[in-house]
Amino acid sequence: MIRLIRKHQAWLEQCLRDPGTDWKTVRQVHLTWIGFLQHERTIHLVVTLAMGVFLLVSAGVALWQPGLAIGSLVLLLAVLEGFYVVHLYRLENALLRWYSLDREMWTAGQNPSTVS
Repeated sequence: MIRLIRKHQAWLEQCLRDPGTDWKTVRQVHLTWIGFLQHERTIHLVVTLAMGVFLLVSAGVALWQPGLAIGSLVLLLAVLEGFYVVHLYRLENALLRWYSLDREMWTAGQNPSTVS
């Protein structure tokens, strides 16, 4: 997913440098990609929250009934939760960058002479 985000962002930056860009089409494509990324972010938020609940329940069980198996489960869930949080963080930051690029495209489409 991160590779797709970087590829799309590079394409947008190239469009911003090109003075002959068809802004209406580029913005339509970009807004479609924003929708996809928002959906991906929502799904990962739900998964991250669910993993957090499973982690807390497992940690509670480990405190109540300590053992190697439950301790291993808690460790595994903690590592997975860490990866989900990092991925969600990267998705959120990508979406914020894309909102910024959308504003630049809107400005460039309104006044094509301002594109650098």
